[in-house]
Amino acid sequence: NGWSDLRAVRDALTPIAGVSNGCGTLYYTTVTNGDAFEYLSARDLEIIYTAVSAQNNCEICLSFHAMALGNPDANPLHPDDLAAMLSGGVPTRDKRAHDLAVAAKYALAHKGILLPREKQHLATMGFDSEEKMLEIIYAAGFMAANNAARRSSAEHLIGNESAAFA
Repeated sequence: NGWSDLRAVRDALTPIAGVSNGCGTLYYTTVTNGDAFEYLSARDLEIIYTAVSAQNNCEICLSFHAMALGNPDANPLHPDDLAAMLSGGVPTRDKRAHDLAVAAKYALAHKGILLPREKQHLATMGFDSEEKMLEIIYAAGFMAANNAARRSSAEHLIGNESAAFA
């Protein structure tokens, strides 16, 4: 079945790339590399990933991104901002985090298509070029796909575990 094929890919990549939990980790470490994007930092990506994971109700991804954003050694979000993001809202204390969360929500709302009024709003936040928005759209889309893969993997594993105890 398809799951054994995915496991084979994961097992083949593990010694090469240090992948511990599937192909998503390989891609994740690539796109969170400090120089992977021109306009987005690693912290910016964590903010986008947290906003997307909250919107998609992906608890496992949300927990990892929240941990990264709460890390006291890595320019953490204020606890109130983090709590807002975890509940699907947007930060209010950190303007950059607020703007990135709004941009990520816009990117997801119409699957990467921005309405003219959304583009105008984003331009007031400094996302005033197609290149900047393409990076946000890409990051939001990447995380949405990763959320779907994680949920699917978790449901498959839970389903197998439940069957084993039936």
